[in-house]
Amino acid sequence: MSDSEQNRVAVNLSAVIVSIAEDEPKVLILPGKREGENPSLPSGEFFPVEHRTLEQGLRSWVKTQTGLDLGYVEQLYTFGNRFRSHDLEEKGTRLLSICYIALTGAGKIPPGFEATWMSWYDFLPWEDHRKGRPLILENVCSALAAWVSEGVTPEEEEERQYRIDFAFGREGWDPEKVLFRFELLYEAALLEEAVRDWGFWGDDERKELPISRKNLSGPFPGSPASFGMVRDHRRILASAVGRLRGKIKYRPIVFELLPKSFSLFQIQRIVEALSGVPLHKQNFRRILLSGGLVEDTGEIDRSNPGRPAALYCFRRGRL
Repeated sequence: MSDSEQNRVAVNLSAVIVSIAEDEPKVLILPGKREGENPSLPSGEFFPVEHRTLEQGLRSWVKTQTGLDLGYVEQLYTFGNRFRSHDLEEKGTRLLSICYIALTGAGKIPPGFEATWMSWYDFLPWEDHRKGRPLILENVCSALAAWVSEGVTPEEEEERQYRIDFAFGREGWDPEKVLFRFELLYEAALLEEAVRDWGFWGDDERKELPISRKNLSGPFPGSPASFGMVRDHRRILASAVGRLRGKIKYRPIVFELLPKSFSLFQIQRIVEALSGVPLHKQNFRRILLSGGLVEDTGEIDRSNPGRPAALYCFRRGRL
């Protein structure tokens, strides 16, 4: 293979499309193209002549694959590590994926499209702490403890233990460290993607699977509740979840997921769904109202059992 054949680059556009339905953060997923293949995020190749901009190319692919017209979109990150796409790497081509986050209201997929909404906790179940620490973490942390003991030196073992404590909340759970946790699980070979990629690296880069992987109870963390994705799409999803969790602290992006009028309880449930942690009802409402981002419409929601709820609207002029 010549040098020119070994230095080719393919550019791909991918979207993490997020919605909220039944108090669950949903991500739009495409089924595997072949039987037994993992699902993927909506994505497609960037065509420099056909696509006027990167974002226009992304919107075009999403429309073609899902039938949806995207609203709010922002660029997430460009992923370009080696071995992201085994089939292309074997042909000497590096895959660059320019990824975006899109927020949309809950809605049905138009007829004729195979896309489906799935909870992002189906793919990252250890991230859902709304009802307390998930049981899956006992399995994960047990396997990570075995991984720590595999350190070549005491210094390496100490460094691994520090990273586990930092990621999984010995000093308190940080919802934003989603990607850090994912990368740690990948390094310890506790994810389907790591086992899949292990042999591809070659003996000169990776040795046999860690003992921690062999000691794991069950095929992968959360199995069968935890689903893998093609290539590194689950890593892309983890990046998007971390970004959104950080962003809701300083930008009112949750209003992109709400109808024009809503109750304060609806807002709280959406923030809890995105962050994966419960909120203190009175404190949350006080902060929300004091910021002036919402305005009482004077209308009442009587659709749910119990006490009727006042309806509010978002004051975009207060951004």
